Amino acid sequence: MIRRKIDRVSLTAFRFFEAAATRMNFTAAARDLGVTQAAVSRRISALEDHLGAALFRRTGRRLGLTEQGELLLAHTTTALDYLEEGIDHLSQTATLPVSLVTLGSVSHLWLPQRLQKFTEVHPHIPLRLLTTDNRADHMDDRHDLTIVYLRGGHPRWQFSRLFAEQLVPVASPEFLRQRGLQPPLSAATIAKLPLLNYSRFDLHWVTLGDWLTKHLGRGACLPCGVEFSNYAMTIEAAVRSEGVALGSRNLLTDALETGALVEISDLVLETGYFYLLGRPRTREISHGAQLLYNWLVKD
Repeated sequence: MIRRKIDRVSLTAFRFFEAAATRMNFTAAARDLGVTQAAVSRRISALEDHLGAALFRRTGRRLGLTEQGELLLAHTTTALDYLEEGIDHLSQTATLPVSLVTLGSVSHLWLPQRLQKFTEVHPHIPLRLLTTDNRADHMDDRHDLTIVYLRGGHPRWQFSRLFAEQLVPVASPEFLRQRGLQPPLSAATIAKLPLLNYSRFDLHWVTLGDWLTKHLGRGACLPCGVEFSNYAMTIEAAVRSEGVALGSRNLLTDALETGALVEISDLVLETGYFYLLGRPRTREISHGAQLLYNWLVKD
């Protein structure tokens, strides 16, 4: 290890010297530093002895800097300012928000309670949530974390499985009560009810129409129902008792556990797709991002 001359001098000595040189008064410098005047005098004397040069001129009660003192003050102030700037930068970096990009369905239906509990336990970790169904945004590894809908992996992301996609028709208890229906219902019975569907943003998405076709056959005459622009709106309409929606079991854990929605069929469709939580392979993530990653995986 290469040793520097400065290794033999305490940083505190330079702080004391800067305070004294700025104030031109050892007593005032001592008040600023929260120490005694004698402590300042000892530090300055020790620094002068180590450097082999007088830093202050003392004329009666007046204090001034020598030529060597003026030179050292310029370097000391620059060095301490630079160190302060570095500390500020580290502090700002430490508080950068954790960036999480995810699907609209996940953001509206699965994440809210989990993020709320996380922030209650870790109130000092700021979060930035981007909601989009654009896969290119999900694969942008400038984000700290991503939640995606995939069958496999991706070269720039390391994934952990959150849950598999299991699809089953759902409705509100009030919707069923109004019609005198008791689950489980057949696919033929469900096809006659008011149906709630969503636009197929991705070719791999499975809709309620797909589910009915699978169980009734391609020749079956299927009603159109109401189509919403996104999945979250479809589920919200089902909670309002407007009809039957195709529910993703694990996405709707909260709604199913509270009884806001119930499964109305025993015919569960497993698509082979998974909701995955990813972290970039290309860089280390922050401590806050790692805490959120562990929190979501364990949930």
